[in-house]
Amino acid sequence: MRQDHLRDAFRASGLYVKDIAAAAGVKKRTIDEWIGARAKTPGADDLYAVCKVVGITMEEAVDGDAGKEYVRRWVYTEARAYRPPPRIADIVDALMGMDDKSLTIVRGTIGGIIEGGKALLPGIAGAYAG
Repeated sequence: MRQDHLRDAFRASGLYVKDIAAAAGVKKRTIDEWIGARAKTPGADDLYAVCKVVGITMEEAVDGDAGKEYVRRWVYTEARAYRPPPRIADIVDALMGMDDKSLTIVRGTIGGIIEGGKALLPGIAGAYAG
């Protein structure tokens, strides 16, 4: 865990730790324990929520190859407990099995569809916000 990466992200966000905690749905004390002198390893769900609030990826918050392994383990264990709605379950299953290069292509394709759709259908922007 790289406490300095989290601290830098907190500073860059312009938010106080208490505000980050509230926005992420995590206790302030929990975040304090991550960035303190005797840092504790955060739970993946809490770390994901905090990273989303401050605008960094989980890989950026966790050091190097260990960070990649931490995220990969989270994706293939904890995140697998997520059950998507039946109408998109097959799509989610396909995405979970893709390598990084394929996912990058899919992201670009979907991003292009969304951007193009905004011009055609003003309501599409709200459907994909978040």
